Amino acid sequence: MAKENSSLPDNDDPDELERLFQEVMECKPAISESDVGQLADRFISNEYVGRPVRCGLVLASKDGAFFKNMAEDKATAALFAEVVGSMQDCAKSLRVYAELIDCAATRTTVALCNHEEYDPGTGSWKGA
Repeated sequence: MAKENSSLPDNDDPDELERLFQEVMECKPAISESDVGQLADRFISNEYVGRPVRCGLVLASKDGAFFKNMAEDKATAALFAEVVGSMQDCAKSLRVYAELIDCAATRTTVALCNHEEYDPGTGSWKGA
């Protein structure tokens, strides 16, 4: 789904660039318009993203001694066993969001490259 048009070619081959341009000009949506609101709302919701992200970041700040304690202490292990699934689900969802956003950025860049005012190197519009 989102992998389509997810990256620009590494070379300046005019045929490859034209093929990519035509592919983007004829592409189907990566998601439906009706999914936009639901996906955006789910992304910013504490229930689906905020808590697992915060928990994952806190755990990422811990050293081996913390995890050794978790490995040895059943009560600590039981506590974190309850949140590990939500962290894994969140990470999977974030990868999907990242692919969709990369796809959208690539498609937009391809379309903008049709205008000489657009500088793909800086991602900026020259002039006004």
